[in-house]
Amino acid sequence: NTLYHKKVGVYESHYLAGGCAHAFERVVQLDVDDDKDDDKKKKKVSFTFDSGPTIVLGCSKEPYNPLQQVLRAVGVDDQVEWIPYDGWGMIEHQA
Repeated sequence: NTLYHKKVGVYESHYLAGGCAHAFERVVQLDVDDDKDDDKKKKKVSFTFDSGPTIVLGCSKEPYNPLQQVLRAVGVDDQVEWIPYDGWGMIEHQA
């Protein structure tokens, strides 16, 4: 039962629900210097990446998103052609 008393079907081909609006995680092992001796130790570090369209929304006009701010801070934001995004699309099945 839903708020509007409609039957709902959710179809997702990815192993995680969310479509293009999800994130993924990668774990890597980094060499870490130990000040006590000359041996390098391995440390697991995880990184989370936003793979959805939100990572590029807000790059073409203010307020700029964090990605655009970083590119501007390192001086390469002018090397990207930002194409304004004009809306979301949705397909709805009518019974």
